Amino acid sequence: MEIKSNILIEFYDEKDAKILYDSLSVENEGFLESSIDKNLIEYNINSSSLNTFLATADDLIFSAITAEKVLYCSRKSL
Repeated sequence: MEIKSNILIEFYDEKDAKILYDSLSVENEGFLESSIDKNLIEYNINSSSLNTFLATADDLIFSAITAEKVLYCSRKSL
């Protein structure tokens, strides 16, 4: 079985998208493909295992939420 998914994350601006893209690219190297275009990040996940697919998607989403919270809190404290 081959499982494929595209996850698109849209940010308010290009700066936030670039920060998140750079912070997650090292962690996800080899597990998924990613690209960035202005304020939009696209992740492509391909897996032959449902467990691996779900773990990868869950980790990606959790990491993106965490990074977004860090960006928000760092701006709020300024």
